[in-house]
Formats: sequence, structure tokens, C-alpha cells
Amino acid sequence: APKPEPKPAPKPPAPKPKPEPKPAPKLPAPKPVPPAPKPVEPEKKIEPVKPAEPPVIVAPQLVKAKKERSSKLVRTILTEADSIRLFIYDNGEIDNDTVTVFYDDQVVLNKYMITDKAKVITLPISKDREHVVELFANNLGTIPPNTALVVIVAGKKRYELFASYDLKTNAKIVFRYGKEE
Repeated sequence: APKPEPKPAPKPPAPKPKPEPKPAPKLPAPKPVPPAPKPVEPEKKIEPVKPAEPPVIVAPQLVKAKKERSSKLVRTILTEADSIRLFIYDNGEIDNDTVTVFYDDQVVLNKYMITDKAKVITLPISKDREHVVELFANNLGTIPPNTALVVIVAGKKRYELFASYDLKTNAKIVFRYGKEE
């Protein structure tokens, strides 16, 4: 008897086409997170700013030497400001002049070599008295006498003074409280 022929193996079913993946749904853009609120500080009482007292340098020998010289008045300035600012420059060629600045007979700047860069000094002005600033030459530099440009800001006014002083004479600027010129 003939052998029956083997039946061919059944064909596997054709693969089903895979469905196209669906695009992810679009989500709205995330909203920026507002910054955390800053803690509220208790309200501080603001005190009016009083001009600082100028630094006082103890130099009794300089005070004595200043009093032994005459003082030449450069200018008297009336102001209603409660403080003044002095900007001190060398007036002319930088020649190693050194100056000591007195405010009401107290040293507020000691043996400072003036240059083309301003040295700034803030000084209080009181209503009940006159104030005096004096420039005292510690040396004459290489080109005598000492000369300085002193720019003064008093309230809304600005003054430019040219001071000349030497080893016998101080330059003097007087401040009085009153209606500005």
C-alpha cells in the first residue's frame, strides 16, 4: 500500500498590519509657577540722617603751629544746608604739596598729599555758630606756594575757590548759617 503523502503544514496566518501609533495628545504648556512671596518685614521707623561728625585727629603740635601763622580769608559763605562737602584738589601741577585741614581748630585731614583726584570731606554746619575751615601747608611741595582748588557743595550751591597758602599763612574759609547768597 502506498504511503499516504504527508499533508503540507498549514500556513501560518498572514500577520495583521500593526495599527499606526496614535500621536500623544497635546497637553497645554505648563504655566510658570509664581515666585514665592517675600516675607513682609515689619515697618522700620526712619530717622532723619544727621551729618556725621568729622573725624578728629589729635595733633596738638599742628594746632599750635597753625595758631602761630596768620590766616588769610578766601571767602565767607552763607548757607542754609546742615552740612557741606569739600572737594580738595591740587591747583596746577602735582608737586607733592601736603596739607592739613582744620575745622573749627580741630584736625580733620592730616598731612594729606593733594593730587588731581579729589579728597572729599563732609562737615556739619550748625545754625547757632560760625564755622571755620583752614588749609595749613605742611610743606611747599616742589613749586611754592601750596595751591589748592577747593570745590564746596553747600545745599544746592556749588563754589570753586582757589586757595594759596605757605609756611607763614593759612587759607581760611568761613561758613555761616543764613540765607544763601
